[in-house]
Amino acid sequence: MVSDPIHDNFTVDSVLGVLQPKYLIDFEKLPLPSKAVGKLVGSMRAIGMFVEAHDLGVPSLSSQVPVIIYVEDENDHAPHFEQSFYHASVLEDLTPGSIVLQVSTHYRRYTGVSFSCFYKMYANPHLLALHYR
Repeated sequence: MVSDPIHDNFTVDSVLGVLQPKYLIDFEKLPLPSKAVGKLVGSMRAIGMFVEAHDLGVPSLSSQVPVIIYVEDENDHAPHFEQSFYHASVLEDLTPGSIVLQVSTHYRRYTGVSFSCFYKMYANPHLLALHYR
């Protein structure tokens, strides 16, 4: 295999030709797609390399083949709220459907990919008791 830092994570069995990663592949640390390996967006990145084969003849002959490994992103980063605590005050006769406040989240990701986030509410009696006057 032709060597460089990203591809040093891979090994090829010299007899069987099996290509394997030595360590976990971290999608967020892979370079952004280049024109050389195609335009991949979203949750896919490509790792391009060449694998070289040598025979045992005299003289020894060799050839190379291009290999592209497509790495799919895994949802391994939870969304984070932009504030650690939200609070609001309302009047008792607030019109139903009025906006009280808006919570916001973001992902600590390096991909620039926008993922959908869904919100739900549930009661927390302990939190309510702490702030009841």
